[in-house]
Amino acid sequence: MDYETIKSPEQETLKDINKNIFTELDCSKDYVMQALNHKSEDITMADKELAMSSEELGHAMIIKDKIEKRIEKFKQERNQYAEMIELSWYYTKHRVMAYVDWIKSLHEKYNK
Repeated sequence: MDYETIKSPEQETLKDINKNIFTELDCSKDYVMQALNHKSEDITMADKELAMSSEELGHAMIIKDKIEKRIEKFKQERNQYAEMIELSWYYTKHRVMAYVDWIKSLHEKYNK
């Protein structure tokens, strides 16, 4: 049995908080930066890159919603790790939302 592949819901939630959401946001940022760089050279490609950025941003928001739903479930179940996970998300959420706002501002810049 491969114990590395067995993950508890708590571990998966912490992984989403600390890694997965930032991976999606990093990809979204990379795509929008590419779109901004290519806009004057190849508008078709730049538009595709912007669309891909939006898609990655959407993935990040799905992860955000999933995290928040899991935390609520853990609290309802009186999970022993609920408070720790909620605290981790509390501090990380501010960074996530600042990153989201910055990426959205780059989208607005592209669309001007």
